[in-house]
Amino acid sequence: MDGLNARLKAWRAATGLSQEAAALALSVPVSSYQRYELGTRGPSTDAMEAFVLAGINANWLLTGRGPMLLADLADATKRPDTLDRERMILALESIERGLAKARAMVIPEKKGRLLLAIYDYLEEEGVTEEKVANIIRLAA
Repeated sequence: MDGLNARLKAWRAATGLSQEAAALALSVPVSSYQRYELGTRGPSTDAMEAFVLAGINANWLLTGRGPMLLADLADATKRPDTLDRERMILALESIERGLAKARAMVIPEKKGRLLLAIYDYLEEEGVTEEKVANIIRLAA
């Protein structure tokens, strides 16, 4: 299966909708929706907008790339919520060493944001303790 018409059929099958229910959900005439699935007529700009408003990923619908649903696209771009405990400990220790070295203090609210920034920074390759210390000096 390929093409917009096949992807519309796949969307409808995944959502368990009949052609009539899909047309109703998309606010398009049933006959128009049927022609979209047959491939004898392409959807208008208004129909494409209706597809997106119904939660269909327009990129997937037009090209077949990416997830079918916008909700899945949003989930794919989220960072995992898994905490790397070793990296968090390293980030906190780096901050405390850097602050001690600079003989500086940071208010708790700023320290929390600094901790998250250093935690993210430590995920990158080639990060040295000196680079982290420079960031901490700038933040202090």
